[in-house]
Amino acid sequence: MITFGGLAAGGAVVGVFFGLAYLIDPAGYEEGSSPLIGVGAVLGLLCWMCFGMVYRVGCHSRSGRTLGKWVCRSRLVVQETCEPPSVGGAFVRELVLVALALTYIGLLIDLLWPLWDDRRQTVHDKAARTLVIRG
Repeated sequence: MITFGGLAAGGAVVGVFFGLAYLIDPAGYEEGSSPLIGVGAVLGLLCWMCFGMVYRVGCHSRSGRTLGKWVCRSRLVVQETCEPPSVGGAFVRELVLVALALTYIGLLIDLLWPLWDDRRQTVHDKAARTLVIRG
């Protein structure tokens, strides 16, 4: 059975293929080249972003940990319950992160916010009412 994550992973492979094609032959992307190259690159990028969201939302809602959080021995929890967030909560967290990342200044503010916040939360953690804790 093909899942959304499987389709996104397949699209990511297509995106990587078009990216490698550009690195090998940048002239193929010049004016007059096939419009399918640009469409494939954009679709590959969108699929890659979807794959990342599916991965992070799935990991955060199951155990509160992605591979990176597991290595750093930290996990994502809901403020009130200290349990991993629901799928909806993890999805809201990712949507706010993506929305802020659409502008560089938004992403910069989001990543720097823990420096002056009492709970060391980012803006996307505040939106989803989550905390990243150690242990």
